[in-house]
Amino acid sequence: MTKILRKAMVKRPVVPWLVAALSLFGLSGCASSDDVSLRSKNQFVEVFYARVNDITPIQFESHVPEAMALGAADGALSSYDSDHVVGNMIFGAFFAGLFTSIAEGDREGFEFGLNAIDGDYVIVTLDELVANEGDCVMVRMSSDVRVFPTDEINCSQTMGGY
Repeated sequence: MTKILRKAMVKRPVVPWLVAALSLFGLSGCASSDDVSLRSKNQFVEVFYARVNDITPIQFESHVPEAMALGAADGALSSYDSDHVVGNMIFGAFFAGLFTSIAEGDREGFEFGLNAIDGDYVIVTLDELVANEGDCVMVRMSSDVRVFPTDEINCSQTMGGY
């Protein structure tokens, strides 16, 4: 009888933690990427329509080599008086590079050449492919830049003096 009670008491504290963790993950899935950034608060916002002229794949810079150098230096300095200096340098470089690579995520992006309907040519760099060549897009610029596909009618008519 006491074994059954002990097993029930051991399993019971795990359930609230499991429910809380699943709820947290479930609620984080409700966050929308279409929300306006907090950095856009009290900012001048410019919106214009443009046609995608060309798309060039690009690669954003990486800070992995610098992180590996700092990790190796930290490994060497933390064990300067032992026989494991080289091993700690390799260990520090590996994990610093690994964590930096994970934090940076995907470094591939796209450079969009846009012909605005007012005649300007604008280049926008984004981390995802949001439109294809020839598509009409709406560009929203504030503290960050967002590009949304839109109806063709927005690019075919001239907006007189906006």
